[in-house]
Amino acid sequence: MRVRAVLEIATNTQTQMKRLAHFRVLGFWLWRVASLRIPMELFGALNIWVVRHAFGSRPWHGMTLVAYPPYSVVDLVEVVQALELIQKVDERRVQGIERHVRCIVLGRSRRVLSSYWPLFRVCHLTKLPFTESTRQFAVCLYAQELARGSTHGRLYSWHFAHSRANRQRIRSLCSIEAKRFLRRVVRQNREKASAFREYVKMLVRIFPGAPVLRPLRGRREMGTAGPGVSLRSTPG
Repeated sequence: MRVRAVLEIATNTQTQMKRLAHFRVLGFWLWRVASLRIPMELFGALNIWVVRHAFGSRPWHGMTLVAYPPYSVVDLVEVVQALELIQKVDERRVQGIERHVRCIVLGRSRRVLSSYWPLFRVCHLTKLPFTESTRQFAVCLYAQELARGSTHGRLYSWHFAHSRANRQRIRSLCSIEAKRFLRRVVRQNREKASAFREYVKMLVRIFPGAPVLRPLRGRREMGTAGPGVSLRSTPG
C-alpha cells in the first residue's frame, strides 16, 4: 500500500509539472505573437531565402552561412574561422551551436554586434572592420557572439516567460557564457591580450551606439589571462 501511494503521488506530481510546462509554452508563444516577433522573423527568413538563392551561401556542419549585400560569400571566411576556433577550444560549445543555430547571417548594424531569432534559429552577426594584423581579433569576437547566440537559443528552447526580469537574466547569462569562452581564448594567447583590448577600443569608437567595453573584474573572473572584454548584444 505504501509503494502504491508513493507511485500515485509521483504520478500526480509529474502530471502537474507537465501541465505547467504546457502553460509556459503557450504563454511563450502568445507573447511572441503579441509582440510581432513572429511576423518579423518570417519576413527575415524570406529575405535570407532570397539572398541565399541570389548571391549564394556557404555550408558548415549542417548550418547555412549567408552574407547580406554589400558583403559576399568571401566575407564569410572569418565566420568559418570563428566556428573552427570554437571547435578547437570548446567542442561541447560547438555542439550547442550546431543544435541551436541553423543559419548565420553576416550583415550591417549600428546597434548590436549580434542578435538571435529563435523561430528559424538564425544568428545575425555584424560585419566587423579589421586589418590583416587584427583579423584574428575579429575572429575571436565573432566566436564570442556565436557562443552568446547559442546560449540564447538554448534558453529560448526552454520557453521561459519573457518578462522584463527574465529578459535581464537571459542577457546576463548569455554575457557570462560569452565571457567564459573569451577568457579561454585569451588565456591561450596571453601575449596578444593588450593588442586585443586596443582593437576592441577601436570598435567602440566605430560603433558608438552598440558595443560597450566591459572589463572582467577581479582575479577570479580574469583568471591568468588579464582583463578581457565583452561587447553588448541583444536577444533576438
